[in-house]
Amino acid sequence: MNQRWLRVIIGASLAIAAALAGAGIATEDAGLVALILGLPVTVLAFLNPRATVFLVFFFSIIYHDFARRMMPALEASRHVLELLIFALFARALLSKAGEGRFNFTPAFIPAILWLALVTISSSMNNIPIANFLMKLRQMGMFILFFYALANLDLDIQTIKQAFWFVFFLVWIQVFMAFVDYYHYGMSDLVRGFTPGGPEITYLLLWATAFVYGLYLYTKRVNLPLLIIASGIFLIIPVMSGIRAAFFFYPALGLVLFLSPPILAAIAKENPLASFRKALIALGGTVAALSVATLSLPQVRRLYHILYITFVWGLYNQERVYAWQHTGRFIAPKIAHAYLAAKGLPCLLSGYGLGSIVLSKFINMAPNRSAFVAVTAQLPISLYETGYLGVALYIAMALGVSWFVIPCFKMAKDGDERAMILSFVVPAVSFVGMSVYYWVWIEHIAGTIFWGLGGLLAALYYYRKNEAKGEA
Repeated sequence: MNQRWLRVIIGASLAIAAALAGAGIATEDAGLVALILGLPVTVLAFLNPRATVFLVFFFSIIYHDFARRMMPALEASRHVLELLIFALFARALLSKAGEGRFNFTPAFIPAILWLALVTISSSMNNIPIANFLMKLRQMGMFILFFYALANLDLDIQTIKQAFWFVFFLVWIQVFMAFVDYYHYGMSDLVRGFTPGGPEITYLLLWATAFVYGLYLYTKRVNLPLLIIASGIFLIIPVMSGIRAAFFFYPALGLVLFLSPPILAAIAKENPLASFRKALIALGGTVAALSVATLSLPQVRRLYHILYITFVWGLYNQERVYAWQHTGRFIAPKIAHAYLAAKGLPCLLSGYGLGSIVLSKFINMAPNRSAFVAVTAQLPISLYETGYLGVALYIAMALGVSWFVIPCFKMAKDGDERAMILSFVVPAVSFVGMSVYYWVWIEHIAGTIFWGLGGLLAALYYYRKNEAKGEA
């Protein structure tokens, strides 16, 4: 189609929808807004999937919580994110169906098995269909985004631009987090346009890894820039009072230190060169940030306060169950006790997806009081889907992470290798942080893991098709 007419159609559709959506936004009617915006979003996804990909990242990382917190009148419009994902997936599915092929990826078999398990389990446990669909939507929406990206035949320029676009959005969140700190001081309100500290922490861990990869594999970033960027990214979770930073930061350092030589060895390159550069990068960054922390009283005070609360939480808060609080260390034990009470079938498949729903859309409190204040994904998923359900969901994540190794082998420049290395951190965190937060159902974590994983899948299939063409 002529590009001029393409722009006219998209512009006219969005303009008409924006005018009509005013009625829905004014009444805060999410259903009306979704209905009105559904048509232009679908048109956009089918006519310009590339632009839709960028919009998904923008709506998820920036707009979703900006509308909720800063512009309550626009809250209903947040659901455009879901419409964009569903329309993009439909576009990819129909396109591949027309070609008679579909990139199933290694995540497909565990995904189908997980879907079958949770459907049967929820049916056997008489979970209301609304509850089941609500939870399935939360845990499955960004899986569709992954498959859309893996099947859209994105070119290498678009894939790289998408990574850089996400990195640009991170800097917007960084700026807003410092604005929050200026207003509130050290507080869990230091979160930028995200739901909370854990979400922005997940985002910043990826950004730190991306800058680290740029230092290792390109000339875009030198050691001073790496130190400055890492310092900016890693101080924000401290300002937000994320006590788990004392777990996350050593784990981040270990992953970033070991990944380059391991990937180099797998790619049949000299791992010692990567080891030396990784040692210089990590050692220089840790040394410089340690000196800065000890030299700056304000920064030293932040870490001191965080350490005190970390020790208190480690030995007290996270180990007890009290009214309106369930410690993260004992929540998995409570979930296991509930599963064990009903025997092996329940241990394997849980009480049914949707048996615990914390949503204003469904008037259903958890039917187990011990889960009233759980703030971690693992125990809730364990209770709902059992050990087999959790294992299959993790297997899906491993299927997405599989693309790291072949993509690294096929990478043709440093930018690609930096992108690939950076994904290792959210891949590890996606499983590790489930003990700490709702990382499997929150939109930013979902976008970073499944979205960037989808871009790696797109890179893999692009390079694979390129090699076939050259042959």
